[in-house]
Amino acid sequence: GRPSTFSETRLRLDADSDWSRHRASFSVDGSYRRSISGERIDEVDGRATGRIDFDLANELAAFVAGGYRVNPESASTPGAVAAAVERPLRHTFDASAGLSKDAGPLRFGLVGALERQTFDEAELADGSTVSQRDRDSTLATARLRAGYAVSPALAPFVEAEVGRRLYDRERDGAGLARSADRYALRAGVALDLGEKLGGEIAAGWLTERPDDPRLSGVSGLSLAADLRWSPVRGTVVALTAATAVEGSTTPGDSGSLLHSGTLAVERELRA
Repeated sequence: GRPSTFSETRLRLDADSDWSRHRASFSVDGSYRRSISGERIDEVDGRATGRIDFDLANELAAFVAGGYRVNPESASTPGAVAAAVERPLRHTFDASAGLSKDAGPLRFGLVGALERQTFDEAELADGSTVSQRDRDSTLATARLRAGYAVSPALAPFVEAEVGRRLYDRERDGAGLARSADRYALRAGVALDLGEKLGGEIAAGWLTERPDDPRLSGVSGLSLAADLRWSPVRGTVVALTAATAVEGSTTPGDSGSLLHSGTLAVERELRA
C-alpha cells in the first residue's frame, strides 16, 4: 500500500430502559473511513443490537435479542479472495431467545439462536467481480445449561449445544455439500461478587461435521468468557472470548476454528 490521508467518522448511541420491572437496551456503533488523498480507502463498520429481559414469576426469566453487523472481511480470513482489490463486506444478522429458571440452588437455562451471514462480491483489479454466494449460510443452535449455586457468588455449570449450519447452495462450485451438523459441550462457572467481579467463563469442545463425506469435521477447543473485574472503584477491566467456525470454499478444506478475545480497561475520572 501507499501513504494516505483519510477521514474517519464515528457514531455511538446507547439507550437503556428505566423500568421498575423488566429491562430493555439498545446500542448502535458505527464508523466510516474515507480517503482524502493517496491509497484508496472506503470502509464502513457498524453494529446495531437490542435486547429485552423479562422478570417473570416463580424465579423464571426470559429474554429476546437481535442484532446486525456490517464490516469489511478480515484480511487474514482463510476464505477471503486473495486477488480482491479491497476487502468485501460481511453482513451478519442474529436473533436469540431464552428462558432461565432457578429452583433452590439449581440453575437451568435454554437458549435458541439464529445467525445469518452473507458476503458481498469481491472486486478484482480488472474491474470484474467474484461471487461469494458459496459462503452465505445460516446457523441455528439450541443450548441447554444446568448449574448448581455452591454459594450466592459461585455457580458451576455444564452446557450442551446442538445445531445445524445450512449453506444457501446445497453444493458449492466444487460440487461439495458443506452444510454441517454442530455439537458442543462446555463446563464453566458463573461468578457474582457484586461490583468487584462478575460474569462467566467456560471451556469445552466444539465440532461441525459437513454432510459431504469428502470433507473432514472441524473440531477443537471451545473457549467462552464474559468477565468484568473492578480492582478499585471507578476502574473496570472487561474480558470477552469466543470460538467460532470459519467456513472455507477451497476444495478439500472444511474450514477452521477462530478464537477471538477482547481485553478492555475503563476508568471513570469523576462521578
